[in-house]
Amino acid sequence: MDLDFVINKLSSNEQLPGIKAHQEMSPMNRPLSYDEIDPSNYRESSVMFLVYEKRGVPHTVVIERNTYKGVHSGQIGLPGGKSEDVDDSLFETALRETNEEIGVEKEAVNHLIDLSTVFIPVSRFIVNPFISVLEERDPLFVPDPREVQRIIEIPISDIIDASNIRKTNIKTGNGLVLKDIPYFDIQDQVIWGATALIFNEVRCLLEG
Repeated sequence: MDLDFVINKLSSNEQLPGIKAHQEMSPMNRPLSYDEIDPSNYRESSVMFLVYEKRGVPHTVVIERNTYKGVHSGQIGLPGGKSEDVDDSLFETALRETNEEIGVEKEAVNHLIDLSTVFIPVSRFIVNPFISVLEERDPLFVPDPREVQRIIEIPISDIIDASNIRKTNIKTGNGLVLKDIPYFDIQDQVIWGATALIFNEVRCLLEG
């Protein structure tokens, strides 16, 4: 599997797996569609799933967020954040946040496809995921010390590998213990929640 295969496979799918892919990795009672929420109670946000080549192998990049007083403290997630008035579009939100958090220049990013919307009830965010190609090979990411504890680069093949999908009990940032939560076990990291839903949709697209 090379980068061209990943790009062609992702861009050739006419229909997203959406809810079906999300259900496989979703904690119980997570809303999976607009029919299950009141959008007026949610804020728009965007995240970026970058596809790029590192040492000849297709990768993506996630961040470990700094510890803070909040429900997403210390979690593994894609670069991204809430929409601001300065953003002309939700994709622009993803571009701006990716630049701020890991130092990727907007001009180096080429939009490939939009993924299915993800809903985060605990923080009241509607997450709009975008897949983009980072033209630079073997990029050097620069973490924002205010928000990013660590940058983790992941081979796309680790996301496709279904043996990396497991279940565990997870203690959230507000102290709640969730039982039997599906997650991706990659590089000894527990990748769950919205990021796991997005990863699983990517996995389904590349497997289909």
